[in-house]
Amino acid sequence: MTKNRFDVRPVSGALGAEVRGVPLDALTDSDFTTVRELLLDCGNCC
Repeated sequence: MTKNRFDVRPVSGALGAEVRGVPLDALTDSDFTTVRELLLDCGNCC
């Protein structure tokens, strides 16, 4: 699954999802909003 330009890989059970491609050194407001939405949707992101 891709959300914006991030690669999101669901992980089993309570682990939520693995998110790749988040530019932490240049995080935009849009990127932050997307990560927050993923956290709310998946319950946990790593």
